[in-house]
Amino acid sequence: FNWAEPLGADDQVPVFERYYLGGPRSLRGFDYRGAGPREDDQEIGGTVRHRGSIEYTWPLMENTLRGIVFTDFGNLSDGTSAFSFDDYRVGVGGGVVINVPIFGQPLPISITWTEAVKKQEGDRIQEFSFDLGWFLN
Repeated sequence: FNWAEPLGADDQVPVFERYYLGGPRSLRGFDYRGAGPREDDQEIGGTVRHRGSIEYTWPLMENTLRGIVFTDFGNLSDGTSAFSFDDYRVGVGGGVVINVPIFGQPLPISITWTEAVKKQEGDRIQEFSFDLGWFLN
């Protein structure tokens, strides 16, 4: 859960300080920043963000190769509208995670397929994704 409020005399949070949804590290099944409010086909983000993930992994080849299934969900709003589960986006999918040892640490490489099972008009969808690196969000 994230919430942003304007500071000082400004009555709006600047676009570069807003929250966004979409992409392999935020909301799988949607393009990078592909889920959320837009103006003139440009992402404007939101001041309130709810997001979460339910994920299950299992070993396919010890710790090197793992299978994964997941459900990601999230919502962006401007903070003035009433909360509603109807506005949530949901992606459901699966894939594999390959852990490549780099300097004694496993570097995860994930390849996933996700179906955006709940989306809004104007959302940009990304079914297949490839992600390299540690999850730092």
